[in-house]
Amino acid sequence: MVKGLLWGYNGAMPEPSQKVTYLSAMEVFRDLSPEEMAWIDQVTTSFTCPRGRILYTPGQTGEVLFLLKKGQVSIYRLSLEGKKMVLATLSANTLFGEMALVGQGMYDAFAEASEESELCTMSRGDLERLILTKPAVGLRLLEAMSQRLLEAETTLEDMAFKRAPGRLASLLLRVAQEQGGELIVE
Repeated sequence: MVKGLLWGYNGAMPEPSQKVTYLSAMEVFRDLSPEEMAWIDQVTTSFTCPRGRILYTPGQTGEVLFLLKKGQVSIYRLSLEGKKMVLATLSANTLFGEMALVGQGMYDAFAEASEESELCTMSRGDLERLILTKPAVGLRLLEAMSQRLLEAETTLEDMAFKRAPGRLASLLLRVAQEQGGELIVE
């Protein structure tokens, strides 16, 4: 009964919702029990947003973790001249907005739906409760943030040390890897 009290879940197991099915496919939740996923279903809010909707802006207080179920979201920054620098293009089964929740308190970039998208949000308090009761989830969040940091460092290194043809080659290789395809050079 401790688990039921811990998670605030005390009923018979319902059939998994479509939302739970999507969230179960996310790496961060990969080994949670059906009861734990039912709790996540209860504490997350789902919504659909049209292409072009801004999900957050720099300086906005980070109160939720975003879980992208379907669609695509661009994370970017704008220069003073209005030039857009895309930091990441995220696709289904990805989470974002975690940096504002685990330390800095505010978002440092824009997040915009680049196509119609289905998302879920989880509050800071619920995420903290989940991490405290399931440390493996916290470790997976750290892994995701570490991977993003490594990608950013690689991009910065390419910009600092490679000329345009080398940067283009690195970009093409990275895109091919992300798409799961092969790069054919003739």
